Amino acid sequence: MPLTRKLEETLEKLEKPVLISFHAVADADAIASGFALQQLIKPRADLKYISLNTQSKKILKELKIKIEKLDRIEKYNSIILVDVSDSEMLAGFKNQFEQFALKKKLVTIDHHETFKKIKKSLNYYSNATSCSEIIYSLYKKKNIKPSQTACFLMLLGLISDTDYFKEATPLTFQNASELLKNSGGNYFQALKTLKQCASDKQAENIIKALKKTIIENGVSITKTETHRTQCASILSNLTPLAIVQSKGRISMVQNTSCSNLNIGELAKKCALKFHGVSWGHENIGGCEVQDTEKAVEWLKKQLKRERLQSQNSSRATPSMRTGRLEK
Repeated sequence: MPLTRKLEETLEKLEKPVLISFHAVADADAIASGFALQQLIKPRADLKYISLNTQSKKILKELKIKIEKLDRIEKYNSIILVDVSDSEMLAGFKNQFEQFALKKKLVTIDHHETFKKIKKSLNYYSNATSCSEIIYSLYKKKNIKPSQTACFLMLLGLISDTDYFKEATPLTFQNASELLKNSGGNYFQALKTLKQCASDKQAENIIKALKKTIIENGVSITKTETHRTQCASILSNLTPLAIVQSKGRISMVQNTSCSNLNIGELAKKCALKFHGVSWGHENIGGCEVQDTEKAVEWLKKQLKRERLQSQNSSRATPSMRTGRLEK
């Protein structure tokens, strides 16, 4: 049975009242998929957040959308978590959600390659490029047209989670086109809503981190306690891969024009090695580990090993003309 059909049946059988939430420090895709799902479920479920990142706060303010902060979950009989690949992403509510899943119905909807099941929960995983696309597929399955606001939000989530279409598939472009049309058709407004100008202090911190960068074998590495992803994105324009570490966290971004790693899988291996948690997609990801120094050294060795294997593999490729190995 297709994922959308199974998910649709599960959502229809949820016992009310229902809570919809998403990971802590929620990004554009999290709030978009949560908001759109809330509008789809009848009667409407409660939508609440644990915490929001700066971009999400800006989006909600510009669109005049109010979402309440989560305080308690005991009163709900069913919970849906969207864009959550691991219970560690639920911050201070981790244990509460895990205990809830043992007693009542907890549904998780996610698309990350590092997806890790919460015990006893009902899990719906798709390799879609964003969680917004999963929710949009539910609308299409039900033949329901989302509201303009929901379309605009899902478009923002799609653009953001594909890193401005760097990880897009043909279906991503089709969905983006439909959402753009149904949201009013202003792509530049979508970009303007997503983009943020750094404050003087933020820009200063990013520049300081960039100045500390070292480059080893095509990998740029630096440290900063703030703006890890922004630093990594800037550095990935200069080298095949960027690694930015802070206390307990590592962020990675690759340049898709000269690197073909799976960052999400690499982050997952690193988290398993150092007993942490990971998140990510093919081209961007990261992990939380206690000893980031050892983790970065391990990553450097892994990358060197993979590079050597890739070189050996290319040397062993048979010649197209002779069928013999190239010298």
